[in-house]
Formats: sequence, structure tokens, C-alpha cells
Amino acid sequence: MQKDRARILEGVERIGAPGSPGALVAYGKEAFAVVVGEQGSARAAVVAAARAGSGRLVGFAHDGYLHEGAVKELDTGKLVLGALRWAAGAVPRTGPGARVLVWSSDLSDWLGQQGLRATPQQGALEGARLADFDVVLLGGPGLSENDVAALAKYLRGGGGVVAAQTAWGWLQGARGLGLQENPLNRIFSAAGLAWTGAICGKTLETGYDAREEPAPLVHALAALDAIAKSAAEFAPPERTQAEVTLGLAFESVPQDDPWLQPRVRALLEQHRAELCATPEHPIRASQVLLRVLARLELRELERMKPLAVRAAPSSASFPGEVPAGAKPVTRKLAIELSVPGWHSTGLYAAPGAALTVDIARDLAGKQLALRIGCHTDALWNLEEWKRMPAITRSVPLAQPTTQVANAFGGPVYLEVPEGLAPGAAQVLVRGAIEAPLFVLGETSLEEWKSSIRTAPAPWAEIGSSKIFLSVPSECVRTLDDPQALMEFWGRISDAMRDLSGLPHPRVRPERFVADVQISAGYMHSGYPIMTHADAGPWMVDLAHLRRGEWGLLHELGHNHQNGLWTFEGTGEVTNNVFACYVLQTVCGVDPADVHEGLRAGPQKLEEYLAQGASFERWCADPFLALHMYRQLIAAFGWDTYKRVIVGYRDPANGPAPKTEAEKRDQWLTRYSRAAAHDLGPFFRAWGVSVSDEACLSVSTLPPWMPSDFPKH
Repeated sequence: MQKDRARILEGVERIGAPGSPGALVAYGKEAFAVVVGEQGSARAAVVAAARAGSGRLVGFAHDGYLHEGAVKELDTGKLVLGALRWAAGAVPRTGPGARVLVWSSDLSDWLGQQGLRATPQQGALEGARLADFDVVLLGGPGLSENDVAALAKYLRGGGGVVAAQTAWGWLQGARGLGLQENPLNRIFSAAGLAWTGAICGKTLETGYDAREEPAPLVHALAALDAIAKSAAEFAPPERTQAEVTLGLAFESVPQDDPWLQPRVRALLEQHRAELCATPEHPIRASQVLLRVLARLELRELERMKPLAVRAAPSSASFPGEVPAGAKPVTRKLAIELSVPGWHSTGLYAAPGAALTVDIARDLAGKQLALRIGCHTDALWNLEEWKRMPAITRSVPLAQPTTQVANAFGGPVYLEVPEGLAPGAAQVLVRGAIEAPLFVLGETSLEEWKSSIRTAPAPWAEIGSSKIFLSVPSECVRTLDDPQALMEFWGRISDAMRDLSGLPHPRVRPERFVADVQISAGYMHSGYPIMTHADAGPWMVDLAHLRRGEWGLLHELGHNHQNGLWTFEGTGEVTNNVFACYVLQTVCGVDPADVHEGLRAGPQKLEEYLAQGASFERWCADPFLALHMYRQLIAAFGWDTYKRVIVGYRDPANGPAPKTEAEKRDQWLTRYSRAAAHDLGPFFRAWGVSVSDEACLSVSTLPPWMPSDFPKH
């Protein structure tokens, strides 16, 4: 394979990167990477090749490589010619060039200029006399079933194929199809090559370094052999490379693959009982084999028929066991279709239990889905897994009756897409168990205290039209007044909407979910907002919330940020302004009493100015930058801050900023006009980079600086 790679790369040192190239994976015995790109801290093939009996194939990870623009960049054209000549096989180097059939590519004329005999093909390939050509060039994936069959036959007869596609783009429009169904993957699987859904980063500023020798573990079979024999001896980069390579392979390799699948399935059967990640016994990065097998196991669970699914070993640890005496129920639900997102049902799927969902025939195929599980963070890239890295399941309700199972279990939701007309959808769910659920304005306190809070499921939800909280059921078993709790959360929600200048009603509720482990940080924003498990009790503790809970407000603030007024350096600042507002107006406490970072503001400013104001250092210290915002708010009030934010939505105030510099300038000028003072000297004293033009535009207003601003 070294000689084959060398022939393909003859005269090639660097190639370009049209668009965002994807990644291929080699897993056949005669498949190999030709050029590699970055895949996180690992590598993956951007160009790969293989022999399939007497046939030969070369794959490029972006459609653009086989079009005129790309072949003129760096040595890309040389690589395309090398790939075609190698794939053509025993065509003499002298005399007439290889006969190339060109499909879905504009390279025919260019190839002719390079000495190849190129013939463009319009329409289907099945009608072409493929045997008359040494190699077929395919500029994209849009092949019919008959085309795939014709090319497979051509390949078996010793033909050559050079093809390109952007597989991650193909997946976006594939309507539920997997990479195993991709037309080019079906052809190239005969040689153990596959396009994946990943994107490869560049290894050079302009593209990829073709001189870089692909590491052995870029090949999936080599990676599997290595981790099965001596994973414990791997250095961390090798562990990462093996895990990345096999992860790419598992998403793309067909079930009937004769090279990788039989060997990895044998290993899976041998080690299945060890695939159990818990806080007490996490699966660590050094356990590469288990981490790789976990990818395969979880992917197979997704493909498994619901009635065949069994409880995962680690489900007893997390999300938790269902009591032995819990009885499945049948529940008829009314779901409002105008509210997108997750709709809580008060139901829980036991690990491995198959649920049956019935919907009206006219709703089938309208992108409704049944979700089992709220712990959506994927943990694949973490150094250790305290739970299995992917434990939720969402299944489209494409038919009037659908069965769904999740090996880990979890709370049950109906997922509603955006844009449906208002109206209540009737949904029947059979086979789930009851879970504690309180919804403000819908659930009576009497029923909550007498029965609902003791429902057997291990996870509970407390919510309203504004906020939903997902916590272990033990957090709510003694909660007597969820109504007061959610009314307070409603005030928090309303305050954040007030500061944004938006009406109180939300299109959908915000959600908080407690988890034993999350993908990043101590908490992170999103839908849902994810927190560590110890935050669960805080979410439902009204007394604690009234005293001020910084972390939860910080993340909810992130969900209210807007890029128009959140410029570079303020991503962890403008969200905290929302937290400060809630603490002052809802909790009635001084934010500085809740977080020491705010108490340190004046001292931080003193030290910062003593060293000389620097926008770079300002951006690097969120609580230093927040002190600047607090000075403005202290001087001009919350109403002024609100007017500034609201003003961005009014076209009468001018066009929205498009660059970071424009964002800073507009924050200065809009705030100055709202405050009726020239804030240019203040911004510059802080070291915030604003233009002379912006400062000049507000210079006729009365100047302002805080009376206690340090003199340096």
C-alpha cells in the first residue's frame, strides 16, 4: 500500500481545501489513507484509496475536489491526475492516456488538456458502456439504484472509480437515511472504504500537507488490533487516535462488512458486562477498548427493534432503577401543537421497556417525536465517563402507531417541531410508569401531596409555561408547595424577559436538567440548561432561590444573550447582567453578597488601571468587565440599560452591527444617547476599543465619569 500511495501522490506536496472537506475511514485489508486532516487532536483521511480485487477506488472528502476551481489550487490537480492514473491500472505511461468517463463534474476539458481521454456522461450511468473505460470519475453522490449496481459490476470486472462527495452535507438532506445507505459508500464498501459524517480541519493554512505520513491507527482495523492487544500501553495521543478512527468507522461501516464488524462484535460479546459506567466505577480514557465498544453498543441499541431492547447494565446507577412493583399504565395526553419543544407527560420509561404510542393519522409524519430521557449531553470526549456517554432516545412518530424503547429508560416527552398550527393533539402512550409531575395552573396541590409526588419513577418534573425543572424524585418527595416554587421561578423568568424588553409569555418553557455528569463546565446553557446533580435540590428549594443562586441565573442569562450587544470579551458578562438584575429585583439582595467576583470589582479595577488598561486583559476577566457594566447601571439605572437593548430591535435607530468593532462602537453610542451623556472617555479609560468616529458622534453630550473612578 505504501507503493500505491506513493504513486497516487507523485509530485504532490500540498493540496487545497474546497469548502469544508469531510472525512473518510479505511477499514478494508487493502484500503489506506492518502492525505489526512485534523479530527480534533487526531487525524482522519481527506483522501483515501483501496483495491477491490482487480478493481481500484479513490475517494475525496469534498465534491469540490473534482471540479475546475479546486484542481488549480496548489498540487490538487496533480493529485487528481495521480488518483485517476492509479485507478486506471495498467495503462502505459506513454501513448494515449487513460480513458475516463466523467459524470457530474466539469473536468472533461481539463483532463483532455492533461493527456487523458475524457468523455462526459449525461444522465444515468447504467446506459453507458462502462467496460469501454479505464476509470470512471464521479463528482457527487446522486446515483440511482441502477447506477450503483452498474458501477459495482464494473468494479468487480477490474474497473477503476475516483469519486468525491461531501458526506456531512449529504446527511443533512438524507431524510433519515444513514451513511450505510449512501450510494458511494455502498460502492466503496466492497473495498473497505467509507465516507463519514465528520469534517476535517486543515493541516496547513491553505489546505492539507500531503507529505504527512498517515499514522497506522488512522486505519480502523489497525486501531482495533492495537487496542485489543495492548490498549493499556498506549500514550494518550494513540488512545485518542484509535477511539476517533473507530468512532468514524462505526457510523459508516455496513452491517455485513467482512473485516471490522465480525471482530468487533466478538469483542463486544466478550466485554459486554464491563460496559457499565458509574460514578464509583467510571470508564476512563485509558480503557480504550471499552470506550470503543461502547460506541458500537449504543449505535446497535439505536438500530435494535424495540421489543429486543434490554436494560443497560449501568441504567440501575443512572438514571436509576424503577421499583419492582411499579405497574405500567396507559395515558391519554393532549399536546398543544403551537408550543414547540419537549412536552412533559408525567410518564417514565423503564430501562428496556417498549412503549407504544398512538397518534391521529393526520399527525403522522408531521415531525412529532417521542423522547425518552432528558440527559442529552454526550460525554464521548471526556476523560472519564461517570455514566454512559449517550443515554437518551428520540424517535419520529412517522406512523399512527410507533413502538419506542430506551435501554437506559428516562422521562417521556412528546417533541413538537416549530411552525405547527395551534390545536391539541391527542396522544395515547401505553407501557410507561407514572412519574411525579407538577404543572403550575394544571396540577392541584391536594393531588400533588396525596399521590403525585410519590409516583414510582426515579425522576420528577416541576414546571410552568415559563420554566421546567427535571430532578431526581427524591428531591420532591417532601416538597409541599410546588406552586409557590414555580411562581417564584416565573418571577425570575419574567424579570429576564423584562430586561430583554420582551413580553412575559414564552414560546416554550426554558428547561433545567440535573445530571450526574455533563459535557462541559459545572453547568452550561442551552435547551435544556444542564447542571450537575448537586444542583437538583437547589432548583426546588424556594428558600435557597430567594437568597440568590448565582449558577442557575448565570446559565439562564446565557439563554437571553443577543449577539448584537454581546461583543468579544462579554460572552461571560452580559449573561451575568441578567443574573444581577434578578438578584436585585426579584430576590431583593445585593449581587455582591451572592458572588465574591462582584465584591472584588473595585479592587480589580484599581489593579487593572495600575498596570495600564488593556482591552485584551479586560476581555480575559469577566468580573472585571462586569464591574464596568455595574458602574453604568449604578449611574443611569436599569431602565436605561433596557432602553439600549430594546433599541437594537427598532430599525429607526439605524442598522444592526455586523462586525466586532461595530458592536463595540454601537454599544458606546447607543448607551451614550440613552443615558444622555458622553461615555467615550469612560469606555477609553476602561481600555475598551472604540473608534474615534464613535466617540466624536456623542462628544456633544455632557461628559461623564464615575465620581469614584481611580485616578491613574
